[in-house]
Amino acid sequence: MEGKPIPGFIVRAETKEHGTQGRIEGYLPKGGKVAITDDVVTTGGSLLKAIEAAEAEGCQVVKVVALLDRHQGGSDELKLRGYDFTAILSAGPSGEIYINE
Repeated sequence: MEGKPIPGFIVRAETKEHGTQGRIEGYLPKGGKVAITDDVVTTGGSLLKAIEAAEAEGCQVVKVVALLDRHQGGSDELKLRGYDFTAILSAGPSGEIYINE
């Protein structure tokens, strides 16, 4: 996809009272396959809410990605629910950060 834009959407935590007033902003392909991303996964709550919003629009979530997995249950919950989850970085018990391979 070099040189080509990737369409995307944002799932808001709460619906705004201004603008489009939608919970989802941007391009969401009705019934399409989508990836959900977040910066950090701890309990997985925000990712699960975003997944729920995309699935409510008929989308199939085929990948879930986080920049950092804090290993506090969120990634395990996502995997238990059958989602293909990947984190680029992981935090160890003492707070050290390492690259996942």
